[in-house]
Amino acid sequence: MKKQKYEVQVLGMPLNIQTTESEEVVRKNAKRVEDEINDLIYKNARITKGQALLFLALDYLSENEKLKAELAELKGGKK
Repeated sequence: MKKQKYEVQVLGMPLNIQTTESEEVVRKNAKRVEDEINDLIYKNARITKGQALLFLALDYLSENEKLKAELAELKGGKK
């Protein structure tokens, strides 16, 4: 599938994203990231946008590793 280029905004920052995903998926994911960052900031007023972004990235990586381990277990292999 051919890569498409989309421009989205997250926290007022314009981002150019080149992907094979549909525009709908890109916009949905950008909105989800923005919502989750805003939620972290709302829950802790002292957290900066940068800190919230790092927490979110670490959370996504952790979740990804858990899913990889579960998939490997289901396949009967090791990670």
